Amino acid sequence: MIENSRSGIPPKLDPEELQLRASPRRVVRFRRGVIIAIAALGSGAVFGVAMMALQGPALRIRDQAEDLYSTERKPTVEGLDTLPHDYSGMKPKPPVLGPPLPGDLGRPIL
Repeated sequence: MIENSRSGIPPKLDPEELQLRASPRRVVRFRRGVIIAIAALGSGAVFGVAMMALQGPALRIRDQAEDLYSTERKPTVEGLDTLPHDYSGMKPKPPVLGPPLPGDLGRPIL
């Protein structure tokens, strides 16, 4: 038989005294008004930024509106005169095909 008087084994505890899980953490409760106020401020900020972005140059300073680059007399590019005026003047070149691939039957089967 096994001896119960060993010094390394602790005595058995009562099963009702044991606790299997740790105690749950405290529940944090928020007030409904605080949540609504934070959501309203966030959506108002997004709306304000969107309105400023879509409004255009109305909020910009008028003094900085002077022309930084003159667009009245722009020099033309040298090679621009040699190009055709529309695509009807360009003749398409046929594509250059390489050697046939393995399994290529030539003409379309359909």
